[in-house]
Amino acid sequence: MTYPSFLSPFIINPSIPLRWYGFMYIFGIFIAVLIMQYAEKKTWIKFNYKVNKKGEKSGGASDFIFYAVFPGVIGGRLGYFLFYDPSGFLRPWEILGFYYNNGHFNFYGLSGMSIHGGLVVGIFGIYIFSRVYKHKFMDLLDIVTIPISSGIFFGRVGNFLNAELYGRVTNSILGMRFPLYESVGGYADWINLSPLLRPYTEPRHPSQLYEAILEGAFLFFLMYILTINSKKIKTGTRFWLWIMLYGLFRTLIEAVREVSEWRFGVLTAGMIYSIPMFILCLIMLIFIYTKKDKNKVKNNA
Repeated sequence: MTYPSFLSPFIINPSIPLRWYGFMYIFGIFIAVLIMQYAEKKTWIKFNYKVNKKGEKSGGASDFIFYAVFPGVIGGRLGYFLFYDPSGFLRPWEILGFYYNNGHFNFYGLSGMSIHGGLVVGIFGIYIFSRVYKHKFMDLLDIVTIPISSGIFFGRVGNFLNAELYGRVTNSILGMRFPLYESVGGYADWINLSPLLRPYTEPRHPSQLYEAILEGAFLFFLMYILTINSKKIKTGTRFWLWIMLYGLFRTLIEAVREVSEWRFGVLTAGMIYSIPMFILCLIMLIFIYTKKDKNKVKNNA
């Protein structure tokens, strides 16, 4: 397969530098707010609103997503440098998306995010929300598995539309030849070439789509189904299961990703960070479903 030439990393055209990846981030946040509003309407969650002296309410869906996303973005960015490129801390301007070249600072965007770092700091943000608005922390972690899945889906689709982060060379029928925009000076120069002269990669795994399907769409529908039937499962099931399956899927997909980060033998950095997620969460699920229910023990006494 060949990457469709009608797709472009730009939403409009190269003269207006609005890229799909950045747009998908914003769109994903918008969808996350809608999902939480829908969850409130379906009584899957009840927000504890606060009203100030002006009569303005806070503590609803948009505030919840802000508490989760804003720290998550910070954690994702810091996590990328901490886990994959520690030397970047010696050039702190790069954390903010600026790169020094030929005596000038240029903004290239926040290229490089770690979902592991984003999860840790994002969860801390949700904890703060639970304290401020008097929620059970684990109830919030359970429900957030739905919007975070949709966010991953849109983010990986954005990677595909940008023709970036594709996988390793493959001879399978799933292999796709991706355009090499930068090899000829960028997308604008690439698209102006004759179709016969446009450079492409060798057939590679479209690993962005693998992640969109498994880590995004599949987990979204699984968490949705479990949420509908949440009265039949224990609190914490969705959260620990989501983390466990994400760790599993990420580990499997790492085997076909084109990895530029460090590795330890056959294990990539992504595998090393994801395998413990799977093991820890499996232990937590076993613990949740094997511990005795104190209420039942009292009733049987």
